[in-house]
Amino acid sequence: MESDTHITLLAISSHVGPFVLVSSRYSSSHDRQELLSQGKWEEAAAQFTEAIKMNPTDPKNFSDRAKCHIKLNVLAKGLEDADRCIELDPTFCKGYLRKGDVQLLNHNYEGAMATYLAGLKYGPQKAYIHDRLKRCVEHIIEMANDSAAKEELVKEIEYLRNELQKSMDEAEEFKEEASDERLRRSELEQMVKALGDSCTSRVEQLIIEHGRLLQEANKHNANLERQLSEYREHNANLEDQLSEYGEHNANLERQLSECRGDFERLLSIQNRIQTHFICPISQEVMHDPHIAADGHTYEAQEISHWLVEHNTSPMTNLPLEHIELTPNHTLRSAIQEWCQHQNMAP
Repeated sequence: MESDTHITLLAISSHVGPFVLVSSRYSSSHDRQELLSQGKWEEAAAQFTEAIKMNPTDPKNFSDRAKCHIKLNVLAKGLEDADRCIELDPTFCKGYLRKGDVQLLNHNYEGAMATYLAGLKYGPQKAYIHDRLKRCVEHIIEMANDSAAKEELVKEIEYLRNELQKSMDEAEEFKEEASDERLRRSELEQMVKALGDSCTSRVEQLIIEHGRLLQEANKHNANLERQLSEYREHNANLEDQLSEYGEHNANLERQLSECRGDFERLLSIQNRIQTHFICPISQEVMHDPHIAADGHTYEAQEISHWLVEHNTSPMTNLPLEHIELTPNHTLRSAIQEWCQHQNMAP
């Protein structure tokens, strides 16, 4: 027996082919399962890929690699391996388990439930399938509870009933099979009954919840009507204020008209200002005009500031012969007379 753990078959290449190391194959299978138990999903997936290349018709390798893909959240590849597993052996329940897990993670709870129920036909004693079915039912109930539309709830319940009825019909078809199959069918019927009871209880709870929500909706509607009445009163107040604002606006328009007249009068006065009254530097009416060396007249303070930093004429930009300033008494008198006529202080 000890030799069984070593090389059990040595084929001569000229007659059979290359050496077949059976013990090595068993060791590799053990290593793959060890990687699974340690949660080393990427390494395990690579090992199962090599195993599939060696034996592409073993459904278990596809099932185990699907598990790795699911753990790595590569759901598309997980679903592909699960479908291939079912195709190779439609009676291998783990293929349905993997496919149902992908559908469950993709929130396709109805599809997952149908897949798990199909798998129960070939493994009704598998507690993990029962657990997945319960999770599907819980998710379906949770989705129905969050939905505000009663029609959606009815559709979900009707779908669940149809699936349960299908499962019961399928269970009946297996009554005439072997005794172990009848035992599986019995467990399936119990599962279906438990699901039916759970759904019925949940429907009753949802009906009660619907009544409570309807009562709250009516209360909320009453509050909205009260707020609407308050808004109408507020709107009436706003209309009164708008009327007052209209009167106030008319007064403002009248005042604006008066201001416009004053503005036009001032503008007319400004337009009558003689250009030689304006200082070329400040562009304002001069109070103390002085003549510079360039022959132009400036406000004394402005031209003095200019000459501090420049030695050129502000008008021609040519150099000045000197910086002496001569008072322009004639122009100053004319400006004072104009200011008195316009009621303006010089």
